[in-house]
Amino acid sequence: MTSGTGWFGQRSVAFWTVTDGVDEETVVVSIEGRRVATLHANRDDPITTKYVRATNPGSYSYVLDAVLIWTGNDGVLQRTVVTGSGDVYIRNGVRLDVYNHADSDGDMTLSLQTATG
Repeated sequence: MTSGTGWFGQRSVAFWTVTDGVDEETVVVSIEGRRVATLHANRDDPITTKYVRATNPGSYSYVLDAVLIWTGNDGVLQRTVVTGSGDVYIRNGVRLDVYNHADSDGDMTLSLQTATG
């Protein structure tokens, strides 16, 4: 979580993450090149929320880097690294969710999106 000083100083934004079928995951959220949150979730605590600050409402670039730990069909723990980047609109009090997308080949990417509900 970022402090209330420096570049991020005026508006609160909440992030959270949870991925089905994963034993444990850690997601690092960077906005405009600054690391603003590290989210950690596991089966016992599947939802994590962090509050950060942004300067003003607007579109910001983000990068997400995650490590997912899951149990394979053979019972062996597996480690998958997933990333994603893009732009997201941030305004006061908006909740942003981290989404894990898998394509038909099983390749995964992450996105940061404004919550709709």
